[in-house]
Amino acid sequence: MIQTDPALLKKTDWMEKTPLHSAVIHNRLEMIPFLVEAGSEIDPQDVTGMTPLHYSAFLGRRKAAKLLIESNATVDAIDQFGDTPLHSAAMKNQVGMVNVLLKYSASSRTKNYEGLTPYELALKHNAGKTVSRLKLLESDQ
Repeated sequence: MIQTDPALLKKTDWMEKTPLHSAVIHNRLEMIPFLVEAGSEIDPQDVTGMTPLHYSAFLGRRKAAKLLIESNATVDAIDQFGDTPLHSAAMKNQVGMVNVLLKYSASSRTKNYEGLTPYELALKHNAGKTVSRLKLLESDQ
């Protein structure tokens, strides 16, 4: 269907989520490379400014994140709150995702619109394991 109507790649729902957002949210890993190869934008933003990588970080979908980053997703994309995917992972205590994002050079120093780094946001949300992981980076700064 997408091959006959490429406009479907840009089709959005009421929250402006694209098929790529949906593939991440529903953990349809096989769809991510298919959609990217078919020409899907890699960093589309929904009404809150979240990209597919933000959703993978928030939901702890590490394999999806790796597929997106290896397809050139912006690791430090910013949503409407100034949060990067690392902020999203930190606030949800997704320590495995934090490690993936750091491996791909996500910035731990970026401050969101509240002026909080991912470490500070993890502290605010009582995200224990993530606080421990990010604290090491904070002490190096």
